[in-house]
Amino acid sequence: MVGLLVYLFYNYAFYLFGAAFNWFFLLYVAIFALSVYALALGLWHLDTDTLSHWFEEKTPVRWIAAFLVAIALPLIIVEAGQCINFIFTGRPPASPSLIFALDLSFVVPNMMLGAVLLWRRQAWGYVLAALMLVKGITYGAVLSFSATVIWFSDLPEKDTLLPFYLFVLCGSLVFSWLLLKNLKPVVL
Repeated sequence: MVGLLVYLFYNYAFYLFGAAFNWFFLLYVAIFALSVYALALGLWHLDTDTLSHWFEEKTPVRWIAAFLVAIALPLIIVEAGQCINFIFTGRPPASPSLIFALDLSFVVPNMMLGAVLLWRRQAWGYVLAALMLVKGITYGAVLSFSATVIWFSDLPEKDTLLPFYLFVLCGSLVFSWLLLKNLKPVVL
């Protein structure tokens, strides 16, 4: 549930700060603000002292961490690379800067930090990994669907990032399953 709040936060930050002013502006404000507060409250009430003990020792934390890095690195290379290219050439990236701002300030740091902490089997690593994997599933699904629709439309330009979106979606599904299947049974 908290992972879906990450999706709402990211997605509605884009609408709130990036979309042209429209009739839904107050809805964007409400969804963004509520997701921020709900996410903060949800994380605040986590029992991180015992969280890492909820998972089996055989949990493939290093594989999951490697996948998080495999998503973060292309974002760093492509987006920071385009920013650096702008510094030297003055040619702005084709994508809106808000995508870069959200990815480089929120997605990449949380994935990298989650990967490092998960590798070390620290509680916040499990939390960040789960949150970023749910975001990967939801956003991967949205981007894969929209890129597929564009691909089969009559539009002249196709989204060439469809393979990356599918990698994010499918990998996030697989590694979420691997993480969750290693939860220890709850004893009541």
